[in-house]
Amino acid sequence: MADGAYNPPLGNSRADEVERKGRVNTMAETIEERAARDERRREAVRQYATGDLSWRDLQAKGIRRYGQVLADLADMQLDVPILPLEGRNADLRQKGIAWLEEAIDGA
Repeated sequence: MADGAYNPPLGNSRADEVERKGRVNTMAETIEERAARDERRREAVRQYATGDLSWRDLQAKGIRRYGQVLADLADMQLDVPILPLEGRNADLRQKGIAWLEEAIDGA
C-alpha cells in the first residue's frame, strides 16, 4: 500500500467469488441449478397443457409469469388448455365466447 490505494487480498474480490461458485452473475443461481429449475417448470407446463395441473397449481409451484408459460407451450408445440364448458359459470363463458365470436366476425 505504498501508493496509498487499497488493494484487496487476492482471491477475495467479487469476481473471484463468482468464479469460485460457478455463477453466471452475482444474483443468479448456477447454470446447473437454472437448467434443473427450467426443466421442472417445463414439466409442470406439460402437465398444465394436458389438464393435469391448473393455473393455480402452477402458481403454487412458484410459476407466476403466464407469459413464460405461453412461451413454453409454444416451444413445446402444445396448445393452451381450455376448460370444459360445464359447472356454474358455463352459461357466462358460453355468452362470452359468443360475444367474442360476434365481435371478430364483425371486424
